[in-house]
Amino acid sequence: MGAYGLRLDVPEAARRLLGPAREDWARLVLRSHVGDGRLDADRVSDSRAELRLHTGGFVVVDREAGTVDYTTPRVLGPEELVHPFLAPAAAMMAHWAGRPAIHGGAFVLDGRAWGVLGGREAGKSSLLAWLARGGHPIVSDDVLVLEGRRVFPGPRSVDLREDAAAELGAGRSIGAAGARDRWRVGVDPLHGEVEMAGFVVLEWGDDLRIEDVGGRERLGLLQEQAAVRLPARDPDALLDLVALPARRFVRSRSWERMPDDAARLVDALAGG
Repeated sequence: MGAYGLRLDVPEAARRLLGPAREDWARLVLRSHVGDGRLDADRVSDSRAELRLHTGGFVVVDREAGTVDYTTPRVLGPEELVHPFLAPAAAMMAHWAGRPAIHGGAFVLDGRAWGVLGGREAGKSSLLAWLARGGHPIVSDDVLVLEGRRVFPGPRSVDLREDAAAELGAGRSIGAAGARDRWRVGVDPLHGEVEMAGFVVLEWGDDLRIEDVGGRERLGLLQEQAAVRLPARDPDALLDLVALPARRFVRSRSWERMPDDAARLVDALAGG
């Protein structure tokens, strides 16, 4: 079982967040430790990374040993290890493998994946949860790890904030996980990578607009949303993704308008 193109050794309670894994995927063991240690700065070599966590503590990713050790003020629950705390380790493993790793989610439409990009509180997870309820498979909620133009499935959940969970009538409270309280929506497993169709860039506005994003802006957006702030090992891999189409999806914050706005987005993507 695994996620992000990694075979994962995790506690039994977290296995429901994983999907099928290939034998050739790198294997990682995730472990949680309690401690008050701190890092002054991230330290990264060709096979080991020591990374600060926004929630306090740090994570050590050892590529050769196949281990990921989290040291945090409190022990992490099994599900937390997989989502959201797996994301930085998965992004680091992707970097070492020369794979792009991008902050964002993705859903499947007509057999191909559309990445969903946006800043903090841009509504990525609420849109994905709505689309999942409409029958669209979810690829990932947090990070996109790609090999060529194919994206690996992430953990099998979409995590909502309290207001979104209440409005959508979805999600079970799992308490504080990462930097915030979360309401978790389970999603079905995917079998294998999914070819990318393009990207959706989320913005808030007064009126609904769906418009093309130009190539130069696409490059800037993908660079801005990079999950690892290091020079890419394979710059051409990111440039290849820039050639994919992108649509800016501007919509209001009105929950009442979400069904119609999301349907318009799906129609626009299906048509082009």
